[in-house]
Amino acid sequence: MIANTESSAMDAPKKSFESYQSLQPADDGKTNSPQTQSNISLLSNSLSTTHGTKWTIDRIRNLISNILTLISLGFLIPGLWYPMMTLHIFAPGGAIEVAMESRSIWSTTNYLFKQGRNLSGTLIVIFAIVIPFVKTILLLIMK
Repeated sequence: MIANTESSAMDAPKKSFESYQSLQPADDGKTNSPQTQSNISLLSNSLSTTHGTKWTIDRIRNLISNILTLISLGFLIPGLWYPMMTLHIFAPGGAIEVAMESRSIWSTTNYLFKQGRNLSGTLIVIFAIVIPFVKTILLLIMK
């Protein structure tokens, strides 16, 4: 007996709603009423306005993203050739400078390949040159 009352209480929502996922009432033949039609038209108008605003916001966001990506590319290219490290070597006592050497990423990779350190040079080329350029290209062609 108790099981029947619990199951009937559990079945009550099933009868008034089409499914548990949808909170739309079951069709009872009153969907063509003027009130329902005006609610549907108000909803469609608000959705079209929201959709138009969303499209504009997405377009502005994509434009800003592309501009920032091009700016980062503008900093990457000179960053490969400008010195990233400058080394000053002084004689004991610090009065005379024995050597001064500046290295950029590009000159460092050339130096490593000339010295036969191909793994180090290849890793620097991949992670400092190839990946940033591929990432920039992919960001620019994404929609």
